[in-house]
Amino acid sequence: MRGIEHHDTANDNYYGRVEKFSHEKCEAAYVLCYCLDGVPFLYNGCEYKDSNRHSIFSLKGTYYIDRSTDPAERFAFFQKLAELHRTEPALLYGNTEFLHHESMDDICAIARTTEDGAQAICLVNLGRGTKTFTHDILENYVGEKLVMRRGMTRCNNTIILEQYGYAVLIKQ
Repeated sequence: MRGIEHHDTANDNYYGRVEKFSHEKCEAAYVLCYCLDGVPFLYNGCEYKDSNRHSIFSLKGTYYIDRSTDPAERFAFFQKLAELHRTEPALLYGNTEFLHHESMDDICAIARTTEDGAQAICLVNLGRGTKTFTHDILENYVGEKLVMRRGMTRCNNTIILEQYGYAVLIKQ
């Protein structure tokens, strides 16, 4: 199971929650959760950018999910991630390979490949500042389907990702 929040972070680590610092960072982390193998986990309220404190130990029956912080945008983001996870064979069934490159301290780069050759690449910049990803695997992605992106620029075999930028590419 892959996730970035659960009841402990929403309650005990309230001031350290990713949502309290940056929506961009949170969404970049969720792109990675949905592209890695396993089951993506979404804690209640994350689909609405909820930053309320939730306690399962006190205040019985008083959960309140704040749906006022641009819920349509975040909800659409998770709908797209769920659709990709469910419909792209490489993301659903592919073996995971972590790609070695020059910015490994900042960019998490994975390739998911099925036995019949379907392939997807997920790149997520979780570091500070703009970073560059260069890899030979991009030669196979001419005319690729770019299914999700934020803060991404491509030039031949190089992808430039802004801070908390991401790209999910499907080989055509």
